[in-house]
Amino acid sequence: MNYVENEEEIQLSGTADDNGNFEIKIPKGFIKPYTKVVITATTDYYISKMTIIGVEDVSPPAGTAIPQVVDIGDTLSTDPYDYVQDIKDKSDGTLGEGVTATLIQIPNTDTFGLKKAFVTLHDLALNETQVEVPVFVKDSDTVVQKNIALRANSFIVNETEVNGKSNLELEQLIKEKSGAVGYDIFAGADISDEIEVESFDLKEVPGEYTATLELRGVTKTITIEVFSRSVKFDEVSPNMDFKTAQITGEKEILKRDEKTWKITVVDTREKGANWVVSAAVTKPLTSIQNQNHILKNAFIFINEKGEKVILDETPYPVFQHETINAEPVPVDWEENRGILVEANTASVYADEDYQGKIAWTLQDAP
Repeated sequence: MNYVENEEEIQLSGTADDNGNFEIKIPKGFIKPYTKVVITATTDYYISKMTIIGVEDVSPPAGTAIPQVVDIGDTLSTDPYDYVQDIKDKSDGTLGEGVTATLIQIPNTDTFGLKKAFVTLHDLALNETQVEVPVFVKDSDTVVQKNIALRANSFIVNETEVNGKSNLELEQLIKEKSGAVGYDIFAGADISDEIEVESFDLKEVPGEYTATLELRGVTKTITIEVFSRSVKFDEVSPNMDFKTAQITGEKEILKRDEKTWKITVVDTREKGANWVVSAAVTKPLTSIQNQNHILKNAFIFINEKGEKVILDETPYPVFQHETINAEPVPVDWEENRGILVEANTASVYADEDYQGKIAWTLQDAP
């Protein structure tokens, strides 16, 4: 058997067994694709027979991904060779002079996170390999070192969320509130579960503190502001009146006597906080002169769309607000909206005064 490699003729020989089987050891373990190999078989009794065969390329090319790290909004390269290095034609061990790289997909960089690009390698025999390339899009809260990315942002927290917590609970709070995430860019893997809180000085007292998070040797220090803010009723009139009913024998809706109604709320929390006031009937409208004279289901609430709800002992939201500043906010409605009284005047006793009770509840709203 003989062939030419690097302008040198290689001659190899071997002996077949009684069944015609033979093995010949190939130098370096392979013959380059597209090489013509001449095989000549001879015996003592027969004329030599020559066969020419070609070596086929059946191995796909190979390449190593080059991880990309860019800022949000950056434009990624369109050159496939910026994404793949060490390109080789595995079939012949060359550096891939006959290999073509094609960039088939690049990700959007408008959002933070670990993404992927894809490059296809083709050799002259059209063998194909697809290379997956990690693309990490970072923002100003991200630290990248040694292909490890750690992201965490500073945050503000109410002192009530800090009070009474153990160090372990505070560490968990810091990781959650800071939105801490981590990635191994080379591996294209989310390793957020390895993030540790290396140190912190967070206390239950309003003020500014720091915490340092760590991930595989990469650290990020953030600030934490603890505030003492609240939302509360500023003023609630002890007695609120409705206008006098005219006994017509029909159902009537009684409007509020606005000069007796005053409810205000003060929210000293951050702008954008939300709160809601709910009302619950703790005593139905009952005659002061005769406790047996009760107007059931008389308290109603009419919303902005004109939809009516009968108020009962279950708190029902009657006013919602998003905080703009710390100025008192009046809880009020248009004249024919909000909390009103609906009564069948045929059931109302003349010359009797009716009184009920409403409990007001103020809560945070999502």
